[in-house]
Amino acid sequence: MKFRSILLSAVLVVLASSSRGQTVTQQPTNQTVTVGQTATFTIAISDPTCTVMWQRNGSNVRSGADLLSYTTAPTTLADNGAKFGTVVYNCKTAANAHSAVAGLIVAKAVTLNVTGSLKFDDQTVVYVGAIVAQQDNAGTWVDAGAINIDANGLFSGYLIVNPALVDAAGNLEITLGITAPPLWVKQTFVPAQFLQGSTGLTITWVLFKKAPTVTKAGSFELTP
Repeated sequence: MKFRSILLSAVLVVLASSSRGQTVTQQPTNQTVTVGQTATFTIAISDPTCTVMWQRNGSNVRSGADLLSYTTAPTTLADNGAKFGTVVYNCKTAANAHSAVAGLIVAKAVTLNVTGSLKFDDQTVVYVGAIVAQQDNAGTWVDAGAINIDANGLFSGYLIVNPALVDAAGNLEITLGITAPPLWVKQTFVPAQFLQGSTGLTITWVLFKKAPTVTKAGSFELTP
């Protein structure tokens, strides 16, 4: 009887442990921001009664019941490479656990001097005035600098690129355009091209007067 009692107790302990399941059901993921932005790390847990202790580089930074996200202060370059994770404890139906550790990348926004031209193929000027410069931010186009074209069809101004704003493939998407006449050109870049020290952007944009419509060709070339 004593042996059966011990065996039954062991089985109950195993069943109780397995019924708790996975405590951290969604792990924090790496975040990339530019200087001055905040970064938010998020987890999901199976028991909302748990206390969550957020840690930075192994040191406690914030704790609370069901505290599923942690947002940093505005970042500086000193925050680059920091690691964030959680300790989950005091759960009623789940086991104590540690989450995975996620990294923080802090990059400087890159400002590029813009040169180049926008002309018809016969060298006549297409447009004089401001150019709309935008960068894709998860499907929303955000302002990316101040660019103009003078009476000679030459570009001047600057483009501001945020290396943290990447598409699903991990690339940067930049568009330049004017509304009248409606002309737009878009190009995709690998973030490393900017982070390795590019200082300028040369734009070659040509419109060909071919009937029945005007066709265009555009290219961006980074200056190292």
